[in-house]
Amino acid sequence: MNTLGGIDLPEGLVWSESGQAQGRRTALRTALDGTPVVFAGAAPQRVTLTSGDDHGWFDEVTAAALLDLAESSPTAVLVWADPLRPTATRAAAFDHESAPAVQMEPLWPGCAVYTGRIALILID
Repeated sequence: MNTLGGIDLPEGLVWSESGQAQGRRTALRTALDGTPVVFAGAAPQRVTLTSGDDHGWFDEVTAAALLDLAESSPTAVLVWADPLRPTATRAAAFDHESAPAVQMEPLWPGCAVYTGRIALILID
C-alpha cells in the first residue's frame, strides 16, 4: 500500500515522472565572446501523483486529509512502490511553488469521489 504522511493513497494513482531522469539541472548562458557556457548541478526530484477519470479516485475523507496535511505540514513521508521502483520510504516536501501542492476535484458536481494531483519534491 502506498502512503503519504500515514494516509493510505488509492490504488491506481500514477507517479507521472516515473521512468524519467531528473538527476541534473542545467542552465545555458552565453559568454561575452559568444561561447556557450553550461552550468550543471544536482536537481531536486519532483514527484507528481495523479488520478484520472478512470483510475486512482480519492474518497472524500482521504481528499480532505491530504488537503489538511499539505496546509499544515511542509513535509511528509512517502511510501511508494511501482514496477520501476522497489518499495521505498522517502522524505518529501509539498511543492507549493508552481501550483497548489494538493488539488482535488469532484468527478462531477456534488460527488463525494475526487480526482486529484499531489505535487512533491523528494528531500532525501
